[in-house]
Amino acid sequence: MTTGIASPNPQTLIVKAKFNRRTTPTENLTAPAKTLEELWQQVNDFLDLNKYTEAIAVLDSIIKLKADSFVAWHWRGNSFANLGRYQEAIASYDEAIKIKPNYFLAWFEKRVLLLFLLISRFVLV
Repeated sequence: MTTGIASPNPQTLIVKAKFNRRTTPTENLTAPAKTLEELWQQVNDFLDLNKYTEAIAVLDSIIKLKADSFVAWHWRGNSFANLGRYQEAIASYDEAIKIKPNYFLAWFEKRVLLLFLLISRFVLV
């Protein structure tokens, strides 16, 4: 889990910041509630607990903030694969590959799933 000054409560505490409308720029008021680093920590925590659905939800938040995060797409694919949702996993790997064509780990994971699906067709028939 997390270390440092993190709350023992798994829900992140949100503290309302005091601001002066005359001096606080509006972009500070619309900033994301969590930083990418905090979101990645949540993903790690969920994956450590095998909570893949929750990890996917956080990965989707990361992708909304940084659409070109090939690592987020890759981990999203791994999470779907762990849930047995192979088509969604392959689609996520494809997104990672689209962003970084030489990302061989995504290619490898995708090919493993495709091979698994091919073999399982023959075994189940």
